[in-house]
Amino acid sequence: MAMMGVSPRACSRIRRSSLPAVQKSIATKRITTLPDGSIDPERANQEWARNTVVGHAINLKPAAPRSRG
Repeated sequence: MAMMGVSPRACSRIRRSSLPAVQKSIATKRITTLPDGSIDPERANQEWARNTVVGHAINLKPAAPRSRG
């Protein structure tokens, strides 16, 4: 039997994270959605863990050098 997907808001409650964090994870392909746009919470947890490097910023531009003056 296939798992029914949940909304991003429900996924954020299940993960105990914020809705923007889930939305950003979808946008950056850290987690994937089902064909209907919903999220399989179990698969999302596995993808989140696999695609997250703790202590490292992902997809960020390097900081601009500070001027001394």
